[in-house]
Amino acid sequence: MEKFLVPATVSICAKCSDLCSTEVKTKNGKVLAVNDGYVPKFMPGEHYGDYVILDIDIATGKILNWNPGKYIRKKVQEFIDENPVKFFIGEGDIDTEYK
Repeated sequence: MEKFLVPATVSICAKCSDLCSTEVKTKNGKVLAVNDGYVPKFMPGEHYGDYVILDIDIATGKILNWNPGKYIRKKVQEFIDENPVKFFIGEGDIDTEYK
């Protein structure tokens, strides 16, 4: 009987060459920020603004190197502040649990 190694993780490193398109949206799909250019600072890994580096669990689809702590929330908020999209805030758009 042959034995096989069972794959558990897919690691992806993609070079964007200043062509990374990023949107941050609310739960309801409204766009808060848009940027085309460098990979945002909140992305995991030593990306130097040019690489998207993701480690993905094959079984769950979860991004393993994503740390959803306060540091990431702070970096995402900085991204929103630097790349805002103006829109009318409607009912249900404010998430009081975010911060």
